[in-house]
Amino acid sequence: VARGAFHPAFQPIVDLASRAVVAYEALTRFDSGVRPDLAFQEAWSVGLGAELELATLAAAIAAAAILPAGTWLNLNLSPRLLDQPERLQAVLWQADRAIVIEVTEHEAVGDYGLVREGIRAVFSRDARGVGRPAGPPHTRLASRAGGGCRDGGGDVA
Repeated sequence: VARGAFHPAFQPIVDLASRAVVAYEALTRFDSGVRPDLAFQEAWSVGLGAELELATLAAAIAAAAILPAGTWLNLNLSPRLLDQPERLQAVLWQADRAIVIEVTEHEAVGDYGLVREGIRAVFSRDARGVGRPAGPPHTRLASRAGGGCRDGGGDVA
């Protein structure tokens, strides 16, 4: 984590009707070649999961500045990271574009209500005890982990 031995890769998301790129999904690649799911799993097992996820999210958001304006950014995170809304908010609000939060398919989600609450806490007006910070105009919740929020569940900001 401290060495930053990872980098984002961006996968385009294309609107099939217009054939235009409308978004990019941020994926993490590790310099060691280890599979991302295994790297994150190992980090969580030794108490560094939140730090690794936050660092990779920050790297993706910073690198996304070169992506075309008007496209949104899909970011994957584990449901456990939603237990730290202040830390997550500090990273996500650095984005210069709309974002979609995808709850990773690598962890089962037991309670989608708690996931929605975590997302709302991250994007609430008073999550930092002050007015809403400048940042992405909205977010959507999506999940491939179970089906509870398949269509995004609506805007939550």
